[in-house]
Amino acid sequence: MLPNRIIISRKGCDGDYGKCPSFIFDDEILSVPIPETHFVASTKYADLKLPLALRKNGRETFADLIDAIPLKLRGEIANSGAVHLDPDIRRDALDEINRTNWKPRLGQCCNADAALLPVEAGDLFLFFGWYVHAAWGSQITFSKKKGFHALWGWLQVGRILRGNNLSGTVLNGRDHPHFAALRDGKKHEGNRNSIFEAPDHLTFRPNTSGAGVFKYRPLLRITHPACRVECKSLWRLPRFFHQRLKPLPEDAWCAEGEFTCVQSAGQNQEYVFQRPVDGSLDDQLTRWLHSLFQE
Repeated sequence: MLPNRIIISRKGCDGDYGKCPSFIFDDEILSVPIPETHFVASTKYADLKLPLALRKNGRETFADLIDAIPLKLRGEIANSGAVHLDPDIRRDALDEINRTNWKPRLGQCCNADAALLPVEAGDLFLFFGWYVHAAWGSQITFSKKKGFHALWGWLQVGRILRGNNLSGTVLNGRDHPHFAALRDGKKHEGNRNSIFEAPDHLTFRPNTSGAGVFKYRPLLRITHPACRVECKSLWRLPRFFHQRLKPLPEDAWCAEGEFTCVQSAGQNQEYVFQRPVDGSLDDQLTRWLHSLFQE
């Protein structure tokens, strides 16, 4: 069953939060979570494990990664700092002792959560961020001026928990920063606080996990390939997105053959595509989704 909505969701460090890009090492996509500046957080970058493929030569955690970023390019992340682990979609990101009854989860709150009120079970989040191709020797080397936006992970919605009274509704909720905020007595204006929890498998691809991180391929890049320097927010997407990605206005789009181009707006966190109820785009949507997950 296809998702009724696709939400292209900004997650990871960017020019406003963290002020540091995330990295692509060969085909390994490494999203760098933003620093925690709002909620009380017990998880530090030193606690956060690197993906298994990047754990070598004594480097094990995101603190080791930060140590290898040239100081002038680290932005606002610090190896001793607290981390906002959201979305939390890698089981091996923390020690297993802290992952009892773990489920992949995404949280949203405040004004950004208002855009997600229509979201329901079966809808699909595709996470994007600011990326550079990089190499890791004694230091991480990359060209900051050639960054681009790329899709890096996914979470299909299996269960939704909403409101300021979430802390007792699921097991092991303390690991997620939106549960931690409630534990520490913080409330969100207008009761805007949501947790989106993944099912075990995708509804439209039953052999694929309900949440995870992609291996990098060029089709995951959403910045227009003609962009070279600091224009990463000009996107080129499959044509079925044309004039259908809210909150972008209809007059912002330009058709380009089998693609459509649009200037994504500022620092919006959530861009929502609504699948037509008449099924007119289902074939195109199906082909594109399966191309994302084919590896």
